Amino acid sequence: MKDEPPKLRASAAFTSADRIPLLKAFGNGMADVFPQDSLQDRCRLNISNTYTTTNTLLARGSYTFATDKAILFDDIANLMTYPYGLTFNCLYSVNNLFFSEDPVGDTSFASKLIFINQPITNVVFNAGYLYTDVTNYLNLDAADEEYWTKAGGYLGDFTIRFFWRTPFSQVF
Repeated sequence: MKDEPPKLRASAAFTSADRIPLLKAFGNGMADVFPQDSLQDRCRLNISNTYTTTNTLLARGSYTFATDKAILFDDIANLMTYPYGLTFNCLYSVNNLFFSEDPVGDTSFASKLIFINQPITNVVFNAGYLYTDVTNYLNLDAADEEYWTKAGGYLGDFTIRFFWRTPFSQVF
């Protein structure tokens, strides 16, 4: 009798309605690895607030009552404050993620790219997290209504682990 390879669970059928939850979960999975109140975390919060406020403004049909008009002006005022947070936090969070200052003093562009210099260190440092993401994905139930949301979160966390790790002072 031959040993049969383990069977993987079937994944849930992907529909066009699953795109937004998958992308949002992917972004949240990437941002969840960063410390609270970091630029990356603030970027995620600004994107979420902008998305929610815009949906609220577009979803409401009419603003007929006085309280509705007050909500409308509050939402517009909030929406006007988001561009600064989006541009500042998101721009510098990407800069912080992909570029590092070289302690040796090499100022060349290639030496500052974390992706070029440290992907192997990142994978070794994050091996446990990567393993956990893969096993969590493989254990997802295809019948779960939030299958693609959870899958996106695991995929986002898995992806960011190649680019980022918690800083440490040991030099290899």
